Amino acid sequence: MKSKLILKYFIFTLILSVIVPARAYAGEPDAGGLNALSACMIDVTTGFTIFNKDMRAPRYPASITKLMTVLLALEYAGGDYTERVVFSRDAVYSLPYDSSNIAMDADESLTFEQALYAIMLASANEVANAVAEHIAGSAEEFAKRMTERAAELGCRGTHFMNPHGLHDDMHYTTAYDMALIMRECVKHPFFLTLISTVNYDIPPTEKREEIREMINTNRLIREGEYFNPDVVGGKTGFTDPAGHTLVTYAKRGDIELIVCVMKNERGMIYTDTTALLEYGFNIFETMVVLNRNSFFFRGTLPVVQNYRDEQVSLGLIKIAPAEDLSFYLPKNITYNDVKQIPDLPGAVEAPVASGQTVGTVAVYLNDYKLGETDIVSLSDVLPADPADDEEPENEEEARSLYENALVLLSSVKTMMYIFAATVPPLLIVRRVLAGRRRRRRIFRYYGK
Repeated sequence: MKSKLILKYFIFTLILSVIVPARAYAGEPDAGGLNALSACMIDVTTGFTIFNKDMRAPRYPASITKLMTVLLALEYAGGDYTERVVFSRDAVYSLPYDSSNIAMDADESLTFEQALYAIMLASANEVANAVAEHIAGSAEEFAKRMTERAAELGCRGTHFMNPHGLHDDMHYTTAYDMALIMRECVKHPFFLTLISTVNYDIPPTEKREEIREMINTNRLIREGEYFNPDVVGGKTGFTDPAGHTLVTYAKRGDIELIVCVMKNERGMIYTDTTALLEYGFNIFETMVVLNRNSFFFRGTLPVVQNYRDEQVSLGLIKIAPAEDLSFYLPKNITYNDVKQIPDLPGAVEAPVASGQTVGTVAVYLNDYKLGETDIVSLSDVLPADPADDEEPENEEEARSLYENALVLLSSVKTMMYIFAATVPPLLIVRRVLAGRRRRRRIFRYYGK
């Protein structure tokens, strides 16, 4: 009987495991289990780092370099992508013949829009060169601008030597820096259109009658083995020294994540990225980052009143935030990651009512402002009544007060004269009489 129960339990558990399989990567992925030598995942909204595996180690980026190339192109275009880019001979023929290209020729041209699709979908190196020359005059000068712009974004381990990512020992970056660059890219709506496009055709040009058909190299957005519905898009890269690289932007509900994996193997860039995204999307929860009842800066504020060109202190009032602040954030954020920065005056002037706003407090995660709320008074303070000390309002009142004061003074003087004239003689008479009574008492005593 017992063996039958065990068998039934085993079969039931087996059925459950088939019908309701456990979600893969429910916990944090093991850094050692990832194939990529460097990996980074950040929350787009706050910039908070959710996952880190040697994310600041210098790596060769290969074609994910083109994210910075496209960012500078988007900033240069300013929303107008009709300008034409003419290809120089150097832009086309300075590259290895077997590198990624769309077979452009010298003196051929594309619009900015067509060029950006060619860079992002087909990873066309000659197009990256042509765009760089068009913007900066030369690929070398453009690379300098790439490095400078990266530094402005907070990239501390990046140095670019070209706009396409073909190998150069001095052309390097980090997984974290590439995530920062992608975070800036996704602020541009046209960039999101670029990375999410699977197919794009370039119409005939001056030198080619055929349509150039392109398909996105990113298999996370194409139907098939690695397709991921949360992924909006990204950029792939590969050279022998760099290995396979991938930067991905994904969105689920209000959560936006960026994942960068570097120095990886073919196919593993997609499985590593999917594992990290599954973990990232499932660790968000509502977090109270400012609690009104345990406010770090909860305390007191001086109350003053201006009176006769002086500031008079009326004591202290208790203060606190007007409300709690909570946000949907990764679980691995700690209170040490959150900064509460109040903006308060040195003192507040009376009158003060309970609930009155006396300042504000902002909450930051890294350099991102999560939110702000008012700081309010928890008590009432009325102004002091200076009526008794006020000066007369007009000359007539002042004169009347002066005359009354003189009358009072005169009365006081008269009383003092009367006192001086009567009190001393009375004291003398009293003393004489007292002496006589004492002698009579002594005489009677000795006469017995």
